[in-house]
Amino acid sequence: MGLLRRAPAFWLAALFFLAPAWLSCPAPALPQVEAPRPGQEDFLESFFKNKDLYDQAFARAGPAVASGVRAGIVPHHFLARDLIAAFFQGLASPGVPQVFLVGPDHFRSLSGTGLLFATTLLPWRTPFGALEPDRELLKQLLAGNDAPVRDRAFRREHSIWVLTPFVRRAFPRARLIPLVLRDSKDYQRFRELGAVLARLADPGALLVVSSDFCHGGSEEDAARLDATSLALLDSLAPNDIARINCDCRPCLAVLDGFLGPGSRDFTLLRRQTSRDLGAPPGQSLTSYVSGYFRSPPPAAARVLFVGDLFLDRHIRKVAQERGYDYLLREVKGLLQASDLVVANLEGPITRAPSVCQGRRSWEPEHYRFTFAPAAAKTLAEHHIKLVHLGNNHALDFGSRGLAETKEHLTAAGISCFGAPKTPEERSLVKDIGGLKWGFVSFNQFADADEASTLKEIQRLKAEAGVVVVYTHWGAEYTHTPGPRVRQWARAFIDSGADLVIGSHPHVVQEKEEHRGKMIYYSLGNFVFDQYRRRDTTRGLAVRATVENPQGRLMLEEIPLVLERRGQTVAESGQR
Repeated sequence: MGLLRRAPAFWLAALFFLAPAWLSCPAPALPQVEAPRPGQEDFLESFFKNKDLYDQAFARAGPAVASGVRAGIVPHHFLARDLIAAFFQGLASPGVPQVFLVGPDHFRSLSGTGLLFATTLLPWRTPFGALEPDRELLKQLLAGNDAPVRDRAFRREHSIWVLTPFVRRAFPRARLIPLVLRDSKDYQRFRELGAVLARLADPGALLVVSSDFCHGGSEEDAARLDATSLALLDSLAPNDIARINCDCRPCLAVLDGFLGPGSRDFTLLRRQTSRDLGAPPGQSLTSYVSGYFRSPPPAAARVLFVGDLFLDRHIRKVAQERGYDYLLREVKGLLQASDLVVANLEGPITRAPSVCQGRRSWEPEHYRFTFAPAAAKTLAEHHIKLVHLGNNHALDFGSRGLAETKEHLTAAGISCFGAPKTPEERSLVKDIGGLKWGFVSFNQFADADEASTLKEIQRLKAEAGVVVVYTHWGAEYTHTPGPRVRQWARAFIDSGADLVIGSHPHVVQEKEEHRGKMIYYSLGNFVFDQYRRRDTTRGLAVRATVENPQGRLMLEEIPLVLERRGQTVAESGQR
């Protein structure tokens, strides 16, 4: 016991608190206990170092059986090591890239600091080798503010260090993102933190909530309180978190934000109490819960994005002679195979006659557009049921023309977003195939407010499973986006957009992958009468599909050709 006498007081208390059964009856050998020493500042480690105890717990756990798990809850008392081992063994895989480990601030290290969380960039030494932090992700999370880096807090906080050897054994290649959360009832801020973690996470990352449940009272009290908590975990509704009896409600709010919108699928693994695990009758009772959260697979959702849609001048003449259906006949199958088609409507729909037909290219009226109301019905029949109005021609017939456009679109069952000078219409959310898609407009030529757009992306990210920014930007007839456009596009992705679609240049521009998300700087023309240049008669359609269990966005590109006869044709032959 000499070594114990030399340990700080809280280490001694922790031994009694975390492993009571060992001190009251014959049990496995007492783990090596060692107080932090000078020279240990370059790593962290668990209080319990006996490798055999972990191996025995994992041996009792059985094989890995779980799949499709995105998050889970596990206790952090070493007395419950069999529950902990069973939780991690059920998920054990060398393919898990990251583990977000969130726990309560038992020792109030963050009290009075104003910080929402603390983290550390130090590695963890475990009986199974080093567990490295994900420093790159943590640097993004901290965004230049190193105040939340509090190594000392993690030397004391057992909600984290108890679990690190289990993490290292189950996920040998995973990088750790450990977070201690301030004791606060500001659950919305913790939800927002969870959404940020989900955005930064690699595919296949796991979030683990380290939390014990009922403390004190009788076994009957614990059973009653845990039953209520488990029922609430099954839905994890925002207003229910405060009613869950556990020692880290902020962790549950982070979990809720990490999982994002949609239903919850909670599977209870085990529920036991410290009494079940051998704690003496006189000791305060603690209940332990472990379980998994799965995100139900989203239904298949297919959204097709096309570029500039123009229905005046030569196109209007063709439609008057052959009907609007003729314009889209060759791509009808392509359009109708999608749940929704999104296009940039390059002009208002009004009852006014055309003023650009017959005009020369140097005359101003040549570039003042209006489309016939009959076009709206045809667009809807071809699944073009969402149009982007954030462009430099939406106000060609003034605010009255824009208002009339909305009337005709509404009558045809077509939604719109991005109307100039109408901030409240910058975005909208649509439910497509059981999945919520958020659409945000950015118009360089009106309302080009980057900060507001970034905030809108972040707002929609908490509501929608997929967020797309549809833009009108850049220089016409150029194949390379300028530096300012590139900066905007990357900022949109950094703020949470899953896809960026560009329009206005009238030619197909290059694409770019940024942080695993695609940017199409310009899809070119979809329906237009610019036949003097070959590049303006080439367009691109992008089909975005979500149908796999992880809800990942899969993209398919379909090249288009705009024929002089007024029709658009898919190069790939998809009709």
